[in-house]
Amino acid sequence: MPQYRHPEIKGHLIAQFEVDFPEDHFGDEAKYAKLEKLLPPRPKFVMPVGDDVEEVDLHDFDPESESAAGPSGQRRAYDSDEEDEHPGGGIQCAHQ
Repeated sequence: MPQYRHPEIKGHLIAQFEVDFPEDHFGDEAKYAKLEKLLPPRPKFVMPVGDDVEEVDLHDFDPESESAAGPSGQRRAYDSDEEDEHPGGGIQCAHQ
């Protein structure tokens, strides 16, 4: 956006929005069907195949649950990535 009395100097236009998303299961099946008719059609999903593909389930996050944090409060999401760790502790990044 041009600045006042200095049209050659341009500034940044920042628009800030606040979006309130509806709660899960906000309507019944009839509302969902009506909403789907109003929106563009969904793209066709093709399940990828190969050795690098892993099927997972999506669950709501509960920070109070035992599975969210270990006994010491540390996250255990990446416990299976032990092959990336070095004996000195921590994960090392390659320097260029």
